[in-house]
Amino acid sequence: MSSSPSIPRTAVVGVLAGLLLTAAGPAYAATGPADGPAPLPLLASIAYAQCTSGGATSADTTIANQLRAQMNGSRLGQSLNAYNVSCARAITATVAGRGLDKRATVIAITTAITESSLHNYTEAVDYDSLGLFQQRPSQGWGTPAQLTDPVYATNAFLNAMLRKYPSNAWMSGDIGAICQRVQVSAYPDAYRLEVHDAQLLANALWGGGGGTPSKYWVDTNAAAPVFASPTSTAQTGTLNQGTNYVFCKAWGRQIGSGTSYNHWWLKTDPDTGLAGQYVSAYYLSRWGNDEAKDNNGVVIPDCAGGTRPKYWVDTYATAPVFAAPTSTAQTGTLNQGTNYVFCKAWGRQIGSGTSYNHWWLKTDPDTGPAEQYVSAYYLSRWGNDEAKDNNGVVIPNC
Repeated sequence: MSSSPSIPRTAVVGVLAGLLLTAAGPAYAATGPADGPAPLPLLASIAYAQCTSGGATSADTTIANQLRAQMNGSRLGQSLNAYNVSCARAITATVAGRGLDKRATVIAITTAITESSLHNYTEAVDYDSLGLFQQRPSQGWGTPAQLTDPVYATNAFLNAMLRKYPSNAWMSGDIGAICQRVQVSAYPDAYRLEVHDAQLLANALWGGGGGTPSKYWVDTNAAAPVFASPTSTAQTGTLNQGTNYVFCKAWGRQIGSGTSYNHWWLKTDPDTGLAGQYVSAYYLSRWGNDEAKDNNGVVIPDCAGGTRPKYWVDTYATAPVFAAPTSTAQTGTLNQGTNYVFCKAWGRQIGSGTSYNHWWLKTDPDTGPAEQYVSAYYLSRWGNDEAKDNNGVVIPNC
């Protein structure tokens, strides 16, 4: 439960017995802080949505069958199924897409097991809590539609974790305590009971769990040249047009034409040439500029050392963020403090008096979807129409 003293799920059996349900009311309700998790049979009857496009896969079933006997947590344990694994997979892919260490996946999955038993709940039971992390619209976590989007919900959790644990402080310390500090539950000890199970899932889903690398299937719109690295210019082979598998992504030189471009490169085994080469995500049939997702919309994880470069800047005030440098519809907020940005783009002017800036910086905000734009006007350093990081390095163009 986020930003409220409450257990991940409410013990609602006694409440339900005397509750008069109406068409306007929820199927389940809680009238105050809960005193224990709801029984698993009751949780299974609450409305929930798929966590991934297309639902659980055969690979999810295989992982569930492999791990079930090893699970020992009180919230999920040996009831683990392919749907739960698909939800953990969505969390894992989102963490990997942010370039964070696998430990962030363990922390996020621990929280989701504790809060929802890895169910993307679309029906509020405990106050207005929704989704994998039981985040509350009334507490500023997002809209109901956003909180039942596993990618958004995971990013919202990660943003809160990074804000409360700056300088990668979450890389050490008790995982249960970290979950509690982010979620602010009335039952802080509940999280530590699920760390073991979360670690099992993270190991199985992160880069193939140390065994055969996970494959992500993508459609390419043309025969594409491949290279030994994301920055190389010497072609080593070709990946044919069609459906192909890739393993991971890395940031590199821009490939594009006109207004279409991509800096992401996907590691793959091409049709001609050596295995383990890189093809530009520009050739993907789906998605847009600087996106790298598989055919189901799952963000392809970073290769080792392939994290997108981040530039650290100080913002002097809480700033609105937008989907594009020319947009006027606010999508979230970047808090005052030290934040990372990826790149800059020219857009509408933001300013006051003689101070102004046309540069917009792509970032992952504290509230709202990832990869939004904040005006460089809010930077604590530098001047009009400048966009540099805290060390004076000019932030590259998007």
